[in-house]
Amino acid sequence: MSLEKDSKVILNNRGIKEFGTITKKWRRKEITFFNVRTERGIKLDGLTTNCQIPCFINEDLTNQFQQRQNERL
Repeated sequence: MSLEKDSKVILNNRGIKEFGTITKKWRRKEITFFNVRTERGIKLDGLTTNCQIPCFINEDLTNQFQQRQNERL
């Protein structure tokens, strides 16, 4: 699964896992950035999948979530 615009993702926001939707995706040099709107309605700009940053997209959990969603369909 890939992280594309309008796809559901699981992000880790300072130790708390949240669901969100990608609103924008872009690439600068070798890094892919995302703007995400969480279920709480908060807009987070410039997120990456780098787990060393306090707020990031958890790519492994997101892929598992998307696979389970596809199995249900």
